[in-house]
Order: sequence, then C-alpha cells, then structure tokens
Amino acid sequence: MLVYTAGPYSQTAGVGTVEENIQKATDIAAELWNMGYTVLCPHMNSAGMEKLTTLSNKDFVDRDLEMVERCDAIVMMPNWESSLGAVRELEHARQNDIVVWFWPDIPVGAQKSSKVRKGHRLKVLGTRIGLTR
Repeated sequence: MLVYTAGPYSQTAGVGTVEENIQKATDIAAELWNMGYTVLCPHMNSAGMEKLTTLSNKDFVDRDLEMVERCDAIVMMPNWESSLGAVRELEHARQNDIVVWFWPDIPVGAQKSSKVRKGHRLKVLGTRIGLTR
C-alpha cells in the first residue's frame, strides 16, 4: 500500500526549521516503512529543491497533489494544520477518495493495493504501461 506523508516543510509554517521538519518527516516515513507500507515522503523527494529551482511554493504543492493522487492513503503528520500545503493535500485526498490517517493512529499490517486508482485507466505507452486520467 502506497502512503503519502503530509506535514510542515517550510519555516513559514511556524513549526521548526526546514531541516527539523524534514527530519520529522523522515522519522515518520521510516516507521511507516517498518510497518510494511511503501512510503512517498515529499520532504525527502524535494529536500533543498527550493534552492536549486525557480519553482514557487505553489508549484511544489501542485506537484505534490499529483503524487497524492497516486497514493492509496495519506498520513497527516503532527502540526499538519500549520501548513497550507498539507491542508491542501488533505483536501485533495478527500476529494479523490483517498484514505486519510492521522499520525500516530495508523493501522498495523499494510495490505497491498492491486486496484487502479478511481478515474484512471491503463494505457500502453510504447513498452511501458502508464496510468492516464
């Protein structure tokens, strides 16, 4: 089961520094991996990219929403309410019928998801199979 971690990243959220927030997300992601989940942790995926790209915070969040759509569940980390991005991710998950959990209340024993996300269909792209909407 693929899960997405959502919580504060930037210091503008008022909860820790970027580095502290990345570490908190990494610690939670590691626990989720140990619980049997496959984890998509955007904090690690784009760590430091705000310094290396010309993307705005909105650009990052928009791309994060695309990742949320591909997940079976979203895990809301502590202090998620302080992050506008995490609030948008939660709303997006709910709009797309994605399971929402609030850390640390996570079911133990991940089940593999064999379903294709609602609204997507398989499409053959050359020799690769991709999902389209």
